Amino acid sequence: LAGFNRNWDPRRLSVDTFIEEDGATELAGAGRTNEDVAEFLRRLALSEIFENVTLQETRAVEVEGVELIGFKISARVVY
Repeated sequence: LAGFNRNWDPRRLSVDTFIEEDGATELAGAGRTNEDVAEFLRRLALSEIFENVTLQETRAVEVEGVELIGFKISARVVY
């Protein structure tokens, strides 16, 4: 029954790092809120492109005077 929020605006989140090697993937970036990070994580987990999607870390970060939620996510790419 897991679904995603159709009203979510993906511009509320940025992916700053995407590293992939032999299918192992690490993404890092920042979202406006914890809910934005959770929605991105949910969408990755529901995707047919990624598997084993795991939130590794969240932390408060400040970018140009704006408080954001930094994140690191690991996953496997399905080739």
